[in-house]
Amino acid sequence: MKKMSNKISWRIFVVLPIALFALAMISMAVISMSTDVELVTDNYYEQELKYQQQIDLKKNSVEISNLVKADADGNSVVIYADDPGVLVGKSGEIIFYRPSDASKDFKISFMPDESGKQVITHQSLSKGLWKIRLNLSGSGQSYAIDKSVFIN
Repeated sequence: MKKMSNKISWRIFVVLPIALFALAMISMAVISMSTDVELVTDNYYEQELKYQQQIDLKKNSVEISNLVKADADGNSVVIYADDPGVLVGKSGEIIFYRPSDASKDFKISFMPDESGKQVITHQSLSKGLWKIRLNLSGSGQSYAIDKSVFIN
């Protein structure tokens, strides 16, 4: 009888860790396949090919990017510059990205007032983190400015 119980315990010590490992791998595969992953944009790979253009825009935008500010004020976002003349005469678009929910992303035209300030109030501006991209052009130069705001 002693030999029989040794064989059973030996088999359990070999089979049980292998079975637990297999069960853990299967459950991790099921969990990872059921998790919904959203890209920041629908045409992510197309934008990746244009990455060098974005690097060049960033180099052009370094000075102006430090002057441009984006602040949350209640349920609105205010975009302005320390020097009001920096944004006057610029045109372009403002793209709002919601990292946690791509369905709330939207774009609007950049139309600052006389003081170079623009206040954006939009129905999609819900509480949380927003990434803002300003694609501007003016004086023969293009700019891409990235900012983040957190709306409370």
